[in-house]
Amino acid sequence: MNIKIAPSILSADFVNLERDIRKIDTADYVHVDIMDGCFVPNLSYGPSLVRALRGRFDVIFCDEHGRQTQRFALDPLKGVYGIHVPKGQWHTLEVLESGTVLFEVKDGPYAPLAPEDMVR
Repeated sequence: MNIKIAPSILSADFVNLERDIRKIDTADYVHVDIMDGCFVPNLSYGPSLVRALRGRFDVIFCDEHGRQTQRFALDPLKGVYGIHVPKGQWHTLEVLESGTVLFEVKDGPYAPLAPEDMVR
């Protein structure tokens, strides 16, 4: 039998999320409890959060036409771990370093994409 270990980060200290995840870095997976406010109350990560666990990336806010309005650099080595993305804010992520690991939570409810929504 092949057993996989997947500890949850629900009880982690989100101010020190990288530190707490490093404590479990020998696990096979990290379990992220997503509570979307639709099926269960959102008691966990908040409406929208982007957090850098390792590496560097930029969070880019855009207007409804796709034009960049703001850019934020996230780099845990410089103490910049996360950003709150307001509900309804168009955004994208630009990874700046190989091996970057990030964590993003968005407010639900979620609707599945239709085939015509997929970029091929």
